[in-house]
Amino acid sequence: MITDTACTIILLRNRHLLLRLLKLRIIVNNHDIYECKEKEPVILSCSEPLTKLMVTNGFHSSREVSVKCKPGIRVYEIGCNIDNIQLLTGLFMTFLFFCIYIFSGIRFFMLFANIPIVIMLFLYYLKRKNFIFIYPLNPRKSK
Repeated sequence: MITDTACTIILLRNRHLLLRLLKLRIIVNNHDIYECKEKEPVILSCSEPLTKLMVTNGFHSSREVSVKCKPGIRVYEIGCNIDNIQLLTGLFMTFLFFCIYIFSGIRFFMLFANIPIVIMLFLYYLKRKNFIFIYPLNPRKSK
């Protein structure tokens, strides 16, 4: 139950294609763990003045976000470093350069076909702390 004096944090999961493959969990104050499903928001009520949030899937973890709990509702969204447009563009470029390599036989295009895959693997495996992130959603101000 939400009251006017309680601080409520709502966490939404963004609809990234790569996030659909991951089983995300939200860690609150380093001891409470909540599962974050794709179409269900996670609603937390705060009793402490400072709440620390972190999202993990076991291999990746986001940076810790500190939320100062004041009366009201705070809405946050969980995102991914590789969004849908970047993923689809990388796959399209890989397919395009690979087709050019197949039809022309020039090995230079085979090198270009692998660059998007190498970049995505770099972001996925080596930039683990920046792969998943939490950011606040600001409500739109009515005019």
